[in-house]
Amino acid sequence: MSGIVLAAAAIGAVLSGGISFSILVVLAALLMIREWPELCVAGGGVRPLWRPFPPLAVAGFVVLALAALVLLVLGELRPAVSLAIAGALVVALFAVGSPRDRLLLGAGLPYIVLPSAALLWIAAAPDGPKTVLWLFAVVWATDIGGYLAGKSIGGPKLAPSISPNKTWAGFFGGTLLAAGAAAAFVPFAGGAGLKLAGFGILLSIASQAGDLLESAVKRHFAVKDSGTIIPGHGGIFDRLDGLLVAAPVLACLAAALGDLGFLWR
Repeated sequence: MSGIVLAAAAIGAVLSGGISFSILVVLAALLMIREWPELCVAGGGVRPLWRPFPPLAVAGFVVLALAALVLLVLGELRPAVSLAIAGALVVALFAVGSPRDRLLLGAGLPYIVLPSAALLWIAAAPDGPKTVLWLFAVVWATDIGGYLAGKSIGGPKLAPSISPNKTWAGFFGGTLLAAGAAAAFVPFAGGAGLKLAGFGILLSIASQAGDLLESAVKRHFAVKDSGTIIPGHGGIFDRLDGLLVAAPVLACLAAALGDLGFLWR
């Protein structure tokens, strides 16, 4: 039920266009910025100072979160710029203590801000809304196909030292279903179904790499979930792990190939 609600909200925000999707991305990013220090605490990487959080850090986070949303709504800065400034200032507030603490906390900034900025850039570009929906379809199909194939077939483990539940059957199942979901957008791309499927496979692999990356992060911090905000799914990172890698990869492809038209021409 949580997954259905989240998917419906994401699709609705994309179809609404403009500021609705931008607000959704900024809210998710701010929640991840809040979640990252908790991960560091859980892993013992940050000193006991963080529990409870210093009042200044909590107050700073709330003020900056509201400021980022106000800037976005008023259009004073581009959404990606507002997001980057808010993220940098929040991490700066949190980043006290030893150099190792600062390194752990600072690592969350590119992990959160770059994918968020990539999504905002993709959505604002020509062909942006349908490209975002296509990307969502690929990432979600990867998760669904991987889960179904992994559960029903099982077999050799994909990366047992990182995520013991993931199998090669799940990898190929997720990749194949993602290719089918990508090709289903062929009515928007003329006869380019094979091209859509090919890029869908590439982004499915990127999504699964993002899943493994988040699993490695959680293993490093010795936690099962990144948070508890989403019933049945854990934290925001747990829900968006694949998208956090797939979105920047798609943005880089668009930049290298000229624009998002490379999918639809």
